[in-house]
Amino acid sequence: MAALPDTFVPDFDLALNGTPVPAELRASVVSVRFEESLQAASRVEVQVANPNLRFLQDPLLDLKVQLELKLGYQPNGLVQVFTGDVTGVEPSFPSSGLPMIAVSAHDFLQRLTVGTKDRGFQNFLPDSLIAGIVAAENQLILMPDAVTAAATGVTAALGYFYKRPARLQHKKSDFDFLKQMAAEYGIDMWVEGRVMNFKLNLPFLPRPEVQLAWGESLMEFSPKLTSIGQVAAVRAKLWIDALKTQLGVEATWDGESVSFKIVPAFQQKGTSATLDLPAVPHDTPVEAIKFVLSELKRRVNGRLTARGSAIGDPRIRAGHVLDISRVGRFSGDNFRVTSCTHSIDSGGYRTSFEVRQEWV
Repeated sequence: MAALPDTFVPDFDLALNGTPVPAELRASVVSVRFEESLQAASRVEVQVANPNLRFLQDPLLDLKVQLELKLGYQPNGLVQVFTGDVTGVEPSFPSSGLPMIAVSAHDFLQRLTVGTKDRGFQNFLPDSLIAGIVAAENQLILMPDAVTAAATGVTAALGYFYKRPARLQHKKSDFDFLKQMAAEYGIDMWVEGRVMNFKLNLPFLPRPEVQLAWGESLMEFSPKLTSIGQVAAVRAKLWIDALKTQLGVEATWDGESVSFKIVPAFQQKGTSATLDLPAVPHDTPVEAIKFVLSELKRRVNGRLTARGSAIGDPRIRAGHVLDISRVGRFSGDNFRVTSCTHSIDSGGYRTSFEVRQEWV
């Protein structure tokens, strides 16, 4: 695994509209905070000291200016972690102390939240291709993913064969449309720069680039193990018109692997740990398997979650996998980062994060 830099001199670089910020403005930056999540657009907030109100009319501190942020350590180089648009400028004029300006920016995922649309996509188009079309409309590039392409491709092929209705976007923003689609598969969606990830994450992949050990680089770690809402199996029913019968589709987790079973609905036998999905019509067994696996994945992977903080490390990013050790039975190399916050201020560089332990 790659080691942290030998020289711990935290630093950052800011660029506005592709140009490094002027030295005077750079020297007035009090703090930088970068927040990233699998659930929403990433955000940067920069606090700027504003003595004599010298930056109040600066055209660089205005809406729609493109902001880029790099974090890391000198002299080993910085890593670009954010590209987005300035969405807020908030000056403050306190009764005592320096006037300040808080500049906030969001990544390009926020473009998908603007406006709503009414349209449909043909039923033979895989959902990953539809996601690519929507991304391109918002000037983003979809990161190819073989697993997601295969899962959505099979669903589309069978949907076309069974005459599944077209995929409709009815009075929804592009963001809400893609989030609903992603939830059907258990797909995670986030943006890195101009690249949109629409990805069916697999446990233990990619291999962890960052190893955190409590008492060393891992400063705090608070795991939460819960049985609330946990199940061992999820099942759904579908009607096969050609056979004039109702089938039951069940996905089961035995602690080590996932198995599927398709039987006549009247032969299904559940336990107290079995979740029956609501009566939603499914067109094919693959469609039903998609829904039950998505729900099982969400519940199994939600069994153990945790919050933690570490010495600042720009490699800790949403969607990446961490290897966490020296925390007893809560150690593991399959912790997926669901959100993280990087902060640089007078106290140094710190990274806090939230993770889920993935098994499915």
